[in-house]
Parts: sequence; structure tokens; C-alpha cells
Amino acid sequence: MNKILLRLSGTWFAAAALFVFVCAALPAQSVKFSGIFDSKLTLNFKQDGEAAAGIEEFANFRLESGIKDKAVFFAAFNAIVLSGLMAESVQSGGGFVIGESYAAALELERLYFRANGGIFDVEAGLKRLAFGFGQVFAPSDFLNSRNPLFPDARPRAVLAGSCEFYPNDSIIIEPFVSTSKNPFYSNGTGAVAGISGIYNNSSAYMETFYAFEAGENSNNIHRVGFSFKTDIVIGFWVDALYLFVQQLNMNETGLSFSAGADYSFFNGKCYTLFEYMWSGSSSVTAKTKKNIYGFEGQNYLYGVFRFNFNDWTNASAACLAALDNFSCTPILSVEYGLFQGFTLVFQTQVSVAKESDAEFSPEKTKTLCTANIKARMRF
Repeated sequence: MNKILLRLSGTWFAAAALFVFVCAALPAQSVKFSGIFDSKLTLNFKQDGEAAAGIEEFANFRLESGIKDKAVFFAAFNAIVLSGLMAESVQSGGGFVIGESYAAALELERLYFRANGGIFDVEAGLKRLAFGFGQVFAPSDFLNSRNPLFPDARPRAVLAGSCEFYPNDSIIIEPFVSTSKNPFYSNGTGAVAGISGIYNNSSAYMETFYAFEAGENSNNIHRVGFSFKTDIVIGFWVDALYLFVQQLNMNETGLSFSAGADYSFFNGKCYTLFEYMWSGSSSVTAKTKKNIYGFEGQNYLYGVFRFNFNDWTNASAACLAALDNFSCTPILSVEYGLFQGFTLVFQTQVSVAKESDAEFSPEKTKTLCTANIKARMRF
């Protein structure tokens, strides 16, 4: 099966490259350049009174160039500079260059093309392969684990190819394939192949998919996902993924399920959202060495309320609760736009728990309170 996936990946990228080569004969359009820049100061206060500080400078640069209406090329790069608390996790390197007062890295975030073929579109390269309509936990989006405690975590790209077929205006059929997340695996281990189907109309969206991953020692991984979203007065969504590992005795522990709703009122001044998640101990949302954004328990609830004072200022209160051990993390934030394209963000996060071994306790999170001050510029 691994050899089949290798041949499938090679054929996919060869065909996609040929398609773009034909499109390249057409005159190219001008290059579009955009990006964001974040400058963030973080303060961390522990239960014993100790405090730590860190600085992060982050820039994301995006390039886009089209060949008439036939093909588009995308590229994105990240520049990161860390110091103090923010640099502690990269002291061993991990692609960072360690300077006298900082740790810095330059990484390639996206590098892919999209070719339009009328009733079908082809994408290939280092790209985002997304699934489902989940807003907070999104278990069906198995290639990019999410955790609301890390809102700045950017979705990771994979070396992948996909082809979207449009039988009609309401249906999208998308076969996809991606290489292993370990770039040194040359025998197909870790490669993923599958197919998804999306149905949409004016008020509802539904997606279902199957993905096969070639595992080590024939422990192949099968994933079946389902996602549904509707927006009739109140937005409502359901997102689920079942993971089954071949040759292992798995039952409901491989299931991860979430459901949520959101609503805006007072002419959009107020917005509220709630989402519940059940996470099986062997599911894609469970915390593992490979998934540091995962969860230790099974039952979680997230809620947020945001009030927009005007077009430039808003305040929000959010909370992530682990219902199994009665611990939670309230999050308060204020955003103020000085002018178009420049925003200041003030945020504080607190760890609250009854027991010291609870998931969000100060002892587990190693912090009692975290405060961030961030300036964001868009260009």
C-alpha cells in the first residue's frame, strides 16, 4: 500500500506540473504582495510569585501572481524573532538561529499553485489541506489540531495535491493526497490519500470524507469525517471524526465530536458563541507527543461574548472549561484600532482549578496568569 501511495503522489504532482507548464505559456499578471506584522510582549506570573517576560516579533509575507484566469501561484514566508520567555522552548535549535539577545528563524509557510480547468481545479505544493466547518475545536480538520488557548497558532501546510470537481453548483468532489509529515520517509509511511464530498445550498453546508494513512508495520490509519453547518438566524454546526488504527482494538475512544452555535444581535454590536467537544482518548484531539495542542480529558466547553463599541474598539470575554475535572481558563481581551491596518490587542488569561492535578490548574499549566500586549499591522 505504501508503494501505491508513492506512485499516486508522484503521478499527481507530475500531472499537476504539466498542467501548469501549459498555463505558463499565457502572459502573467502583476504580483500582489501583502502581509501582517505582530510585535508582542508576554508577561507570565506563577503561583509562587515568580514572573517571567518574553518578546516575539512575527512577520508573515504573502505573494500571489496569476496567469490570466487560468492559474494562480501562491507563496508565503514567516520571519520570527524571540527573546526571554518566548525563546525558552527553542533553546535546542529546531531551525532557529541563536544570537546574542534573540532566537530567530525564517520559514517557508506556503508554496503552491492553483490551476483552473472549468469544471475542475487543481492545487499542488506546500498548501493548507482543510476539512470541516468547525469554529473552535474542529476535530475533522485532522491535519491541523486546534486549541482555543493558542489563538495565534497558524495552520500548518503539508506537501499535498488535490483536485476539485464541480458536477453542479451544489456539489464539490475532491480527491486528495499528501506526503508524510516526516520528510525523510521515502517508503510511503505517513502518506495520506482520500476523497471528500461537499454539498452546499443557500443556507446549509455538509462535508463527508475518508482518509487513509499508511502506517508503520501495517498499522494503517483510517479516518472518516463528517461536518455540517447551517446559518438560519442562529448559526449551528456539527463536526466529527472517527479514527481507526488497523490491528489495534479501538472503539469509541477513536471518536472526536463537537457541536456549537453562534449568534449576533443588537445590529451586530454583540456576538456570542458556544461549542462543546467530546474527545476520545485515542482520537485526533487527544493530547500526545505529536499533538501538543491536544486535550487530556473527554468533555470540554468553550464560550465567548464580544461587544463592539464601534468600528475600532471591541472587548471580549471567553472561557475554556474542562468539565471532567472542573478546571477552566478565562480569557479577557480588548482590541483597539489606532487607524486602518494598525491594531493594539490587550489580553489576559488565568488558570483556575479546584485540584492541583486538574488539566488547567496553575500547577499543570505552570502559570497563574498570563498577560499579552500586541501591536498588529496589516499591509
